[in-house]
Amino acid sequence: MRVLISGVNGYVAWHLLQTLPAGVELWGTLRPGRKNQYRFPVISLDLQKEVAPALRDVDVDAVIHTAAISSLAQCEQEPQKAMRINGEATAELADWCAEKKAHLVYLSTDIVFDGEHAPYAPDDSPAPINVYGKSKYAGERAVREGAVVRLALLLGRSPHKKNFVDWFLERAENNLDIPLFYDEVRTPVPTMAAARKIWEITLARKKGRFHLAGKNSYNRLELGQALCAEYGLRDVRLKPVSLKKAAIPRPRDVRLKIL
Repeated sequence: MRVLISGVNGYVAWHLLQTLPAGVELWGTLRPGRKNQYRFPVISLDLQKEVAPALRDVDVDAVIHTAAISSLAQCEQEPQKAMRINGEATAELADWCAEKKAHLVYLSTDIVFDGEHAPYAPDDSPAPINVYGKSKYAGERAVREGAVVRLALLLGRSPHKKNFVDWFLERAENNLDIPLFYDEVRTPVPTMAAARKIWEITLARKKGRFHLAGKNSYNRLELGQALCAEYGLRDVRLKPVSLKKAAIPRPRDVRLKIL
């Protein structure tokens, strides 16, 4: 099976490469100006421009769409850019996949929910409260065929973009305060486990909406305490804070149901 991973140098993509199933022939995309350091074909793809022309020489059976603006702060600061990249470009990619009969797997987020009606099942209706959630939901609505995979908070390190765990450990190692919401609840999942499920959905060409989440729920403070125990950290400066003080609207409880 030939599979294109958009944003192949990103956080989730790195874990997809680590869990690559046998028999998969890879393609990838990178933002313009990024150097290809991979042993498979990689094309330059600027999601702020029309998608189809950049993909004219691509011939694949499936696309795993990981590329996105995932920073809540950047989305709030650049809402038009966020809607273009996370929403409109996804719609164009969905049209390209339909034309090429390629199976699209779009990675979304638990942040598409408002946080007031948890736990959420895959068929529950999103009601995002920030620009990031709205832009990702726009992408979801564009996927008429294929799979929408909503990811809970991902836990795992990589040599690329910092994850929550990287941020936490860096602050702990530097003896800095670690502000953690005591009133934001998530169902975190190991990124490597999520990557394996994404491959399963892709190779089986599954359609519909899927939730990838852990069995247990934590607020951020509880999660920080669990990380201290896991990494043997002592005298860590955990600082409980409330979502009410967050600069960006955040849903308070986005526990996901796994069906």
